[in-house]
Amino acid sequence: MAIRRRAPLALALAVLLAVASIASAEVYFEERFGGIQTTEDFRFYAISSEFPEFSNKDKTLVLQFSVKHEQKLDCGGGYIKLISGEIDQKKFGGDTPYSTKKVHSIFSRDGKNHLIKKEVSCETDQLTHVYTFIVRPDATYSILVDNNEKQTGSLYSDWDILPPKQIKDPDAKKPEDWDDKEYIPDPEDKKPESVCSCRLKRLHLMRLRKRRKKRYAGISVN
Repeated sequence: MAIRRRAPLALALAVLLAVASIASAEVYFEERFGGIQTTEDFRFYAISSEFPEFSNKDKTLVLQFSVKHEQKLDCGGGYIKLISGEIDQKKFGGDTPYSTKKVHSIFSRDGKNHLIKKEVSCETDQLTHVYTFIVRPDATYSILVDNNEKQTGSLYSDWDILPPKQIKDPDAKKPEDWDDKEYIPDPEDKKPESVCSCRLKRLHLMRLRKRRKKRYAGISVN
């Protein structure tokens, strides 16, 4: 089984290197900096690496990668995925709609992808940027771009991974005796003994004056 599982990985690497090249960046700080550069437009590329099994239970998980898009993307994207060895991974990435430029943060559970509900902006220039995703044991997360926090929150509220706490009842109907009035008089309500009638009158007059000022604030007479 180990040989059969590794064969597709070797094939994927061979195909990638056949159509990619080791190149230096057009804009760089040191000449020695280089990397794998894709060479053809409108193509899907993938590279993967196997690593020992681990668990992040009660630990902070940090997933980070750097990418440099040397040409403006009309429709495309760059992804890093942390997946298990048993997953049936048929699709590595996906196209980005023309008018949408954002950072995708996706959790996969029970064969379904759950996208973050918050907007996370991405960089659109042709420079190198570092993207970091931090997941903590208390189910909080942070998304950083170039070490600047772009979004933070809770996994419970910012993804639809868990079932909703409340759902609509399709059989629920409004009772016939339902009262739509927001406020109703309380027949048992009485004025406190400590409240002075004169003070209540003054407050009432002040409210009337304020209402009149608001009512005629837009009228001017020359």
